[in-house]
Amino acid sequence: MSGVNAFGSHLITTLFKMRLLGCGIVLTLIFSSTSGKLPDVTDEEYAAQPPVFHIDDYDTCMLLKHKLYCYVHFQLQPNDKNKPPPVWNTIQKVSSHKTHYRHDLLRHFICIPTTCPKIKVLNETDPGFKRDLSSCLSEKYHHLGLKGEVTKVLCKTSDYPYQKDYMDYIVLGALIAYMLWIAFASFYDLRKRYGDLEEYKKFAVSSHGKIITAFSIASNWTKLKSENKSPEAEKLKCVQGIRVYMSFLVILVHTIVSVTAIPIGNPKFIEELNNRNDFLGEFSKRGVFILSFHFMMSTWVLIMSMLAKSDRKEPLSLDFIIKSIIKRYVRLLPVLLVLVALFATWFRHLPYGPLWFGICEEAERCRQNWWTNILFIQSYVNKYFMCHIVSWYVGVEMQYYIFALVLVALLNKLGRSKIPYVTSLLVVLTILCGFWDHYRHGYSSKLAANPE
Repeated sequence: MSGVNAFGSHLITTLFKMRLLGCGIVLTLIFSSTSGKLPDVTDEEYAAQPPVFHIDDYDTCMLLKHKLYCYVHFQLQPNDKNKPPPVWNTIQKVSSHKTHYRHDLLRHFICIPTTCPKIKVLNETDPGFKRDLSSCLSEKYHHLGLKGEVTKVLCKTSDYPYQKDYMDYIVLGALIAYMLWIAFASFYDLRKRYGDLEEYKKFAVSSHGKIITAFSIASNWTKLKSENKSPEAEKLKCVQGIRVYMSFLVILVHTIVSVTAIPIGNPKFIEELNNRNDFLGEFSKRGVFILSFHFMMSTWVLIMSMLAKSDRKEPLSLDFIIKSIIKRYVRLLPVLLVLVALFATWFRHLPYGPLWFGICEEAERCRQNWWTNILFIQSYVNKYFMCHIVSWYVGVEMQYYIFALVLVALLNKLGRSKIPYVTSLLVVLTILCGFWDHYRHGYSSKLAANPE
C-alpha cells in the first residue's frame, strides 16, 4: 500500500467525497424531526384502549383436557358508526401516526377454553369457529362500545404438526460430519504442531496442509489472537478500530430494535421513544444506518488493496475480478449456509411456546427462499419473504463488494480524467433511483420508525 499512485489518490478522494455526501444526507435525515405533532391524548384515555397485545398463559392452557391456543388478529370497530364512543376516537387519534402501533388491530394469543368457554367446537377449520371467536371477543369489549371481527387465526394443540423429514436428517448428518472433520483437522494439526518444527512448516504450506489448518481450531485460534505488525497493517489500525466500534453499535441497535419484534406489554413506551427528537430517540430509530458507515469502511479497505495491487503493476483484469468474487463467496457461504440450513430444518423443532407461530413462518420462508440467501440476492428477490431476515446485510455487503470491484477496475482502465464524469453519473443515478423508489411505493420523505 506504500506509494499509492496519483490515480489512486484522486480516486480515493473522489469516492470518499461521494460516500461522505451520501452519509451527510443520511445524517441530515436521521436527525431531522420525524415525529410531527403528537396526538392530544391523556394517559387516562390511552389506558382505556383495549390492549394491542395480550398473551394468555400457554403452559396452563396445554394442561387442560380440551386445549386450543390461538394467535388472533381482531379488527375493532364501533358498535354505532354514527355515534362512536370516546375510546374509538382515542384509538383513531393514536393509530393515525405511523410511529405508533395500530390500536384498532388487536393481536392476542388466546387460550380458547378459558377466554372463550362458550365455544364448543375447538377446531379452527370449522366454518363457524371464526364467527364464534369474533362474537366472544366482541362481547369482551362491548362495554367500551366496540365490536370486531377476527381477520386472522392460527391455532395449535399439543399435537406436534411437523415430523422430521429427510432434509432434517441430511442437515444433521452434514453438521455431524463437519464437526467430526473439524475434530480430525484439529487433532492432526496439533500432532504435527508439537512434532518436528521444520516438518510442520513444510506441512503448513503444502496443499493438503493448508486445507487441514484452515479447519483446525488451534491454527484459527493462533491467527485470531496474533497481531499483524506490518507497515500496511499499522496504517490501517485506526480504520480497524472504527470498524470494531461500528460493529458494537450495530449489535447495540439490533438489540434495542429486537424489543419491537415481539409482543410488548407497554406499547406507549415504544411510541414515545419513536417520537423523541433527542439523541436516544433518534439513535434507537436510525441506528440501522450505522451500517452505511460499516459498508463504507469495508469498501474503502477493498479499494486500498486494489490500488496497492495497481502500484505493483499487477493488472486489475476480469480474471482478477472473477477470482476475487469467488474467494469472497467461498469465505462467506459456509457460515450463511449453516444458518439457513438450521432455520429451514431443526429451527421449527424448537420447544413449544406462545410465539411458536413466528418460528414456523421463519422456517417456511427458509424452505422456500433459501436459494436467494445462497446467491446473496435476498434483498432484491422475494425480499418480503426473506429467510433469516437478520442476514440481509450480508447480501448487501456482497453486492457492494462486487460493485466496488467492477467500478475501481473500470475507473483504473478509463484513467484519471474520466473519474469525475463516472462518479457524477453514479450520484445522479442514485438520487433518481431513490426518488423513483419512494414515488413508486409511496414512502414518506422523512425517515420514521414504524413499529408495525
